[in-house]
Amino acid sequence: MLFRSDPRWSPSGTRLAWSEARDGRCDLVTAPADGSGPAVVVTGDTGAGGGFAWATDDLLVVVGEDGRLVVTAADGGRIRSLTTEGRAAAPAVGPEGTVACVIDRGDACDVATVPLDGSAWPTRVSAADFAWDPAWSPDGRLAWHEWDLPAVPWDDSRVVERGPDGTTRTVAAGAGCGQPRYSIDGRLGYLRGQRLWVDDAVVLDEEHEHGEPAWSPGARAWAWSPDGTEVAWCRNEAGFGRLVIGAPGRRSARDLSKGWHRALDWGREGIVCIRSGAVTPPGVTVLAPNGSSRRVVARGPVGGFEAAGPVEPRAVSWRSGSATVPGLLWRRESSAERPGLFVLVHGGPTAQALADWNPRIQALVERGWTVLQPNYRGSSGYGAEHRDALVGQWGEYDTADVAAGIRHAGREGGGDPGRVVVMGGSAGGFTALNVAARHP
Repeated sequence: MLFRSDPRWSPSGTRLAWSEARDGRCDLVTAPADGSGPAVVVTGDTGAGGGFAWATDDLLVVVGEDGRLVVTAADGGRIRSLTTEGRAAAPAVGPEGTVACVIDRGDACDVATVPLDGSAWPTRVSAADFAWDPAWSPDGRLAWHEWDLPAVPWDDSRVVERGPDGTTRTVAAGAGCGQPRYSIDGRLGYLRGQRLWVDDAVVLDEEHEHGEPAWSPGARAWAWSPDGTEVAWCRNEAGFGRLVIGAPGRRSARDLSKGWHRALDWGREGIVCIRSGAVTPPGVTVLAPNGSSRRVVARGPVGGFEAAGPVEPRAVSWRSGSATVPGLLWRRESSAERPGLFVLVHGGPTAQALADWNPRIQALVERGWTVLQPNYRGSSGYGAEHRDALVGQWGEYDTADVAAGIRHAGREGGGDPGRVVVMGGSAGGFTALNVAARHP
């Protein structure tokens, strides 16, 4: 199955690049932005494995399949290697031909800089236990996301900025920090408390979260406009996504598009992203910022369900002890009065069940199942209090919340309590086993 991700405009906006993964292999492809020609694989001899960045309209910096950072021509062919040790990730090209990237050596994960021309080896610039997602300002400042053990990045981390003279300052600290990036006029935006901030002020004071937990580098849940006057972000509305546009200091935002919009990059030709939804397979999509058009450049996996009419979930909630637990219920109305209940428990435990493209769920619903996805205490997307409620109670509250959801679905006619399947992976597998053991 083919998966596309991480689309980005070239500096002039005449080209698009994105990653394509299929059968265990990932490559970077480029294509004319106006669709006048086919997409071309440019990493045939290196593969792709950890992000990329445009250096010029003709050059890209790519993390190869083996973890090395290489310079590649935009029409194909490796030019030179910039790193030889560790695994690189999340490169960013700054002024005067300097590349910043993450280098993970197993016992350390640092932000380092290296000349684009390969005239020197990487130099470490971060000092924390872990650091990633470097971003350059037009005047040579460098920001990144860092944290120290035993913390995890979504609980306690920092956005740090390094000036051209090498001095550093902490811009933001606490839970939900990350994704720093600069506007064309040098203002620094970042996530803090899973909200979008610019220059130490929240862009829009609303209850919704604007980013997912920082499990890995390279996330782009928001983007600056080319002129630096506005920002676009994907709002999390209790598991349903919506792309909105606002401006620092403005009291409201305008809706642009429903669905989940990831890997946002706003160029002169529009906003490019991976757009998906409960009934929409993911695809490389370009949206006009004024809402006048939407164009799918490259489609992702379809899975064969579109003709059958995929279903949308509905938001549900139930009581578990003193808590209200949210979730998603997927069901197709049929002659079966009490269909079997298939409970899918997400991992993390800080993940979240989303109204997003999921062939497994659509296949189960097509075969007559009702599917329940609990967002138990510990899940992201519902604020810090809900996420942090599982601290010190892992294996307890999550188990109780899933069991309460099963009982609620049975009472409300959402599923046959005598035919229940509980399934999960990672933290979700731990919870599924606990449910089976404690609530047989």
